[in-house]
Amino acid sequence: MSTMRMHRRAIAGFTLIEMLVVLVIMAIVLFYAIPSYKSMVTQYRMAGELNDLQTDVELARSSAVREGANVTMCPSPAPTASVPTCSDATNTQWNTGWIIFTDTSGTVDEQNYLPASGDVLLRIHGPLQTGDTLVSSSSDTSTTVSSLTFNRMGGAMSLGGSESATVDGWLLLNDANNDTAMVRCLEIGLSGTIAVYSPQAGKQNSCP
Repeated sequence: MSTMRMHRRAIAGFTLIEMLVVLVIMAIVLFYAIPSYKSMVTQYRMAGELNDLQTDVELARSSAVREGANVTMCPSPAPTASVPTCSDATNTQWNTGWIIFTDTSGTVDEQNYLPASGDVLLRIHGPLQTGDTLVSSSSDTSTTVSSLTFNRMGGAMSLGGSESATVDGWLLLNDANNDTAMVRCLEIGLSGTIAVYSPQAGKQNSCP
């Protein structure tokens, strides 16, 4: 009767020291990688939000020219409501979302969406995500940019203040942490000109 000898090769595993070294290396990589990843995600998200904002302001202006009528864009506390309304005239917060509509009321300083008066809703934009802020300001501290109204010539006949006010308005976008490195803005002149200031445009430092 023959006998068979089994030769088993010892299986080498990781030593405790080797495992600790790997864990330390992983911790170092994650320490530097996670903030960079978060920053990249934030930048992409805010670039999309700024693009949406620019697109909608340009839509409001072009619609006014095309329709030959006043078109208003204003922040709304509930833009997805069945009959959305503009925020209060003293409001400077746009991150709740906004609406765009043909404004037939003829009252420049009191814009609001009034479908019974013939206003037509053109665009709805929901609130910004993850706590990002969108705040308005102007070159005249006494003027609140609580809305934008473009006339049939494409000019910004009102920036939420007096029709006769000769001011430029800004909409400033920032993340929830108010990181100055993340700030972006859109400038609107009374002539209807629109300028974008962002890291991608190379003009970020021009934001007020």
